[in-house]
Amino acid sequence: MALSDELIDSAAIACTPAGLESRLADYESLGADTLLCMPFGDRPAIVDALVAANRAYASA
Repeated sequence: MALSDELIDSAAIACTPAGLESRLADYESLGADTLLCMPFGDRPAIVDALVAANRAYASA
């Protein structure tokens, strides 16, 4: 049984770096103010992308 995109999107941010800001905004619009990060793959690059998205969002 495969997991639907909707189920994955409701429980996780699984996206490309280009989609990260949009996905973070989705969670904020639902009231989330804290997220748990469990990066897979190139962890330093993922953490850098999260930091950049957070800084861009905080300054907007």
